[in-house]
Amino acid sequence: MSFDPNNLKIHLVESFQDVSDFMAWLHQGHRLMGFDIETSGLNWVDGQIRLAQFGTEQEGWAIPFQKYPWIVHEALCYLRDRGTLIVGHNVGGFDMTWMRHKTGFIPDWSKVHDTMLLLALLDTAGSKALKDGASVYVHPCARLGQKALHDDMDKNGWDWATVPIELPSYWFYGVMDTILTVNLFLTLLPIAEKMNLLDAYATERHVEKIMHGVSWNGLLVDEAHCVLWQDRHLARCAEIKQHVTDEWGIDNIGSGQQLATAFENSGVVLTVRTESGNQWAMDADTLDLIAVENQGHPLVALVTEYRRGLKYGGYYGQNLDFMRSDGRVHPSYKQCAARTLRMSANAPPIQTQPRVTTDPEVRNSFISAPGMSYISADLSNVEARLFALLSGDTDFQRAFTDGLDVHCWLGGLMYNGGTPIEKKDPRRNKSKNSLFASIYGAGAAKLAVTAGITLAEAVETQTLLKRTLPSIRSHSKAMEYEALHMLADVGRAGITLRDGRVIKDTEGQDLYYKYSNFSIQGTARLVLAERLIALDNAGVADRIVAVIHDEVVVEVPDDETDEYTLALQEHMEDHFTYPIPLTAGVGKPAKRMGQVDH
Repeated sequence: MSFDPNNLKIHLVESFQDVSDFMAWLHQGHRLMGFDIETSGLNWVDGQIRLAQFGTEQEGWAIPFQKYPWIVHEALCYLRDRGTLIVGHNVGGFDMTWMRHKTGFIPDWSKVHDTMLLLALLDTAGSKALKDGASVYVHPCARLGQKALHDDMDKNGWDWATVPIELPSYWFYGVMDTILTVNLFLTLLPIAEKMNLLDAYATERHVEKIMHGVSWNGLLVDEAHCVLWQDRHLARCAEIKQHVTDEWGIDNIGSGQQLATAFENSGVVLTVRTESGNQWAMDADTLDLIAVENQGHPLVALVTEYRRGLKYGGYYGQNLDFMRSDGRVHPSYKQCAARTLRMSANAPPIQTQPRVTTDPEVRNSFISAPGMSYISADLSNVEARLFALLSGDTDFQRAFTDGLDVHCWLGGLMYNGGTPIEKKDPRRNKSKNSLFASIYGAGAAKLAVTAGITLAEAVETQTLLKRTLPSIRSHSKAMEYEALHMLADVGRAGITLRDGRVIKDTEGQDLYYKYSNFSIQGTARLVLAERLIALDNAGVADRIVAVIHDEVVVEVPDDETDEYTLALQEHMEDHFTYPIPLTAGVGKPAKRMGQVDH
């Protein structure tokens, strides 16, 4: 049955007769059921479920949760026990987390489907929002219910916690989401099958179950630590503000125009303007360039420290803001957020908080529970290994299979006639940073800053690297060619990963040099999914409390740390899928997350 907006049946449970009618409808043997909830906000630990909705292609019900929680729980258990497929939009990351907390319900994850994952796989650069997807694939009127509700909320000053449950536009909107989700799923699944994406979709469904557990577990916050270090950062920022005012005459350190004037007054020749062209650019990359070209200009160091202090102080504040009544933060992971399908997280943004090597005190905000310890496992040099694989550079691959320090090996090729240099050789850092700069698409200025060399040295180093590893250029050209070939075939540029998923850029973009990096980042995301599933199959995933890029952090009982260390080492690594091993570093158990050591 195709979606017909003029033939919908939408109900609100308001009486025990309605309960009886809903249960009779539920028992009609539906093969597929849409599920959604409306809540007071995003805080599932302390917030409230206001409505729960069930829907099929043309009909659905809204149930006031506070009045009939047992009906919602019983309905979900019935659907689970009879093997009905349940479909939602971000169902694992949101709806099932709330239901688990409020009722104890845990689904049969093999029967749970998610249209957000399907949208992400079909168009990595496109919108993953339900209404956007439904407007394209189901019916142009998909947003109408949303508009009516928002108009009512704006008119009366209601928010999601105060909008009346009996308001027709509210419960109509909620039920419509389930109906749209079912119709969207029935439309997208055949498309995914035609595009040979069902295996990739199955992988993401398994990862969704795992990430549901990661968010559920959360990280215990040391509140006193956050307050102490936030105050220290903010105090240092106040000192810097006063110093630049006294020394450079800058009243507002956040003013790019005042910074530019101070630089020019000190003899710096500025060369980079903002996108509009009206002012001199003062972003981080431009400051790096000024530092490189002016032998570490002191104002650059002060502004950089000030910005970093505000940023890091903000992380402590966020960790406090998102700490729930259980004393933990529960980051919300966006499983396929980026165009490369790499994960992101918010509430708090755990993936953007600084590494241990940069500022361990931010991560030290998170402590293990009494009798528990953190253990961290991180894929080793995964981007470099994947570049060696994807580029087909057999010499580079052999360096990994032979167990060499790849940066010493590469430094030997660049500077020592092919004989690997020693780890303490400063040229190792140059070769390492130039390799990653090339993989990530960074320029010479960024390389100069990260490697601690002059701009001229950075240019020379990158030139030498490309002569030493011609596979860098050949892989980049191969990815550009593939992207252009897909553009000619289907009207959108893109590249295909090993499991069939296609990475696309934003429509209309022509930055084809990015696809070399896209191929590596996308494959790294695929590897992470494979490792998470391996950990789940080994019974380790239920202990994961954070996933940060290619790093997995578990919280385990103190008397089981040896067992989990061995399990992480075994299952984070992959010695069979690829021609070269994918290895991992596993740290020692620690009581604070900033103390884990690989």
